[in-house]
Amino acid sequence: MMKCLTYFTTDNNRIDIQNTFFGLVSIYYNGSLVSQKHSLFGICHTFQIMENGISALYEIIVGSKFSFNIGFDIYKNGKPLLFS
Repeated sequence: MMKCLTYFTTDNNRIDIQNTFFGLVSIYYNGSLVSQKHSLFGICHTFQIMENGISALYEIIVGSKFSFNIGFDIYKNGKPLLFS
């Protein structure tokens, strides 16, 4: 596994995005695996989690960006947290 990104939310929750050379993308939330999918060109991961007693829906888009770099977009309850 190759770690691609670590992101901390405003509530100090940790999201890790890992990728393999074979296209397996894994999403971890505070160390727990919450989504895992295969993709070579891009994929959207969604997961729902409880934060401080409130349900939060995350959408993480992993895909190719300009000049063949990997990009990450993270949304929480439809609101953008990170664009790359």
